[in-house]
Amino acid sequence: MKLKKPHHFMLQKTTEPGKLNAKMKWGAPNGSATFSAANLEITNGTCESCKPLGAIGSGNYEQNWVIKVTDPSKPVTFAWKTAGTINVCGTGKLVVPKPF
Repeated sequence: MKLKKPHHFMLQKTTEPGKLNAKMKWGAPNGSATFSAANLEITNGTCESCKPLGAIGSGNYEQNWVIKVTDPSKPVTFAWKTAGTINVCGTGKLVVPKPF
C-alpha cells in the first residue's frame, strides 16, 4: 500500500496459523492525526488487536496489529476506507497472498 512518509505498514512474521501481524507506523515520533482500524477496509480478515495510533504529541506513532484471517485459503486485502484517508493516501490496495 503506498503511504506518504513517515507512514508505514509492514507485515511481520508470525507462527500463529490464520493470523497476520503488521507493524503500523503513523506519523513521526510526535505523531500525526489519529489512525485506527476504522480507516481501513479489510477483506477476508478482522482486527483482533488494532490499537489506534498517531495523535499529535502523544508519541504513540507505532503499534503492532494482529489480523485474524477469515479464510486462510484466500488472500487478505487492505484498502483505505474513509474519504479523509483516501484524500490523503490515495486509492491503493495491499493484497497479501496466502498461505498464512
